[in-house]
Amino acid sequence: MFEWLLAAILSKPLSDSLVEAQILDRREQNYFFKNYSQFYHDLETCFNRLLNLHNAPPLEDHQRFDKEIINDLVHFNNLAMRYVERQTELKIHQAEHWCNRLTTLKQTKAILSELYDAKCDYYYLPVRRSALKKARDLMGPGPYYAGQLPAAVPTEFLRRVDD
Repeated sequence: MFEWLLAAILSKPLSDSLVEAQILDRREQNYFFKNYSQFYHDLETCFNRLLNLHNAPPLEDHQRFDKEIINDLVHFNNLAMRYVERQTELKIHQAEHWCNRLTTLKQTKAILSELYDAKCDYYYLPVRRSALKKARDLMGPGPYYAGQLPAAVPTEFLRRVDD
């Protein structure tokens, strides 16, 4: 009966706490906990985010990585993937070799894509933190916390000019 009153009293402090805990983006405060009929749904959404972002790095971790360098690595990785895909089609007798290279490039692309998403300011905070978590899991904690980006193309893929 007085659920609307309880929701009205809790909405602002709850929303502020969730923003501080990096569960809710500041831009979402205008929508969450404003409609009293949706209060429990919003609460459930935030609880699910809390579970999903468990052990996710803080948003500030995105500063470990330079966006321009990530963009360059993504571009070079895409070029290399197109080249390897063509080689897979042209050199059928070496298909397994080229497929292995393509798999390696796709793994690198997955890391770079997550880091790219983490750097995008227009994504809401939970999306960016989730991307950081995935990137850390794919990279491993050592390279992640050291801010070491993967090579866009592994050096063993590069041919020597005199070959």
